[in-house]
Amino acid sequence: MTTQDLAFEILSNRAGVAEPTAPTLADVTSAAEILESTTCTEPTAERFHALNVIKAAQDRITPECYVDFCDAEMTLMPGELDDIYFNFPALYWYDRAFEKVLEEVQQESVPAGGTVLWHIYNMGYVVKTAKHCFAIDLHHRRSEEMLPVLDFIAITHNHDDHYTNRIAQGMNRAHKPVITNFYPNDGYNVPYPDNGYFKGPEHTLHLGDITVTTYEADHNVKLHNFVQPVEITCGTEENACVILSSGDTCDAKQLKHRSPKIDFHIVHPYVGLKVDEAANLLNPHCTLVSHLEEYHHSIDKWRWTWRQGYEAAQRIWQTGHNAIVPVCGDKIIFK
Repeated sequence: MTTQDLAFEILSNRAGVAEPTAPTLADVTSAAEILESTTCTEPTAERFHALNVIKAAQDRITPECYVDFCDAEMTLMPGELDDIYFNFPALYWYDRAFEKVLEEVQQESVPAGGTVLWHIYNMGYVVKTAKHCFAIDLHHRRSEEMLPVLDFIAITHNHDDHYTNRIAQGMNRAHKPVITNFYPNDGYNVPYPDNGYFKGPEHTLHLGDITVTTYEADHNVKLHNFVQPVEITCGTEENACVILSSGDTCDAKQLKHRSPKIDFHIVHPYVGLKVDEAANLLNPHCTLVSHLEEYHHSIDKWRWTWRQGYEAAQRIWQTGHNAIVPVCGDKIIFK
């Protein structure tokens, strides 16, 4: 049975409806262990069943619950966390997946010419090469714990699910670049190209052997030139990995690339952008279907499920291109 068949046979299709079951912390812990022992590149039936458990737990998290959890930052005491994890087991998985990534990023030895990506949450990824480590759209309650290992961060646009003020401020204090079109200049109209803060049609930055190109795109019919897609070439080697995150770009025709090839396209599949059109235009080696199960949104409005992620992936597969659907904690190795 193909990945596509497994996904649609097993994954819940109850978008916008709370699952009838209420997984316990023990249930979610077991599901997390399965996710950690399997991979998004070759998902199994066991993995899809585990995702259903996590989804049912996530359905209990309201946007208010999640914002309160994030705002508590690192002030939560162990006893408080135990209570939160017991009552909202999906938040245990959310933190556990982050701990997994943090540990692996610190321990991973990347060979010359190699690149490794980890999915954090929403459209957030941490990327490590032989010489550098950086993040794109890093949003997490504990994101500041990544500060010691990060050389720079890129933020595609000014929405809370794509960054936190704490990570941006922490990078600032550490004199590390924050590549964005809005931070810290509130008016969007004062350029700071030397520091990676700018607002304009296109910019290219060289950070060691990494090249970052940014440009402007629309989020929707009201937010014109609000999104800053980022294209990152992860080295100077001829076949260096190239990552394009289009953020919440709504129109595939606005996407472009400066490198001859794109290896990974990080995409939001439900903001108006047609993922099959984007695949045909960019011809990426692999599309990473992201922005799924995002807790700032309620389950009946804009919280797209993993099954919907695979429905988007199917539209990409039908063009002859590759797509995968990562979840929190997943590791992807560039080959």
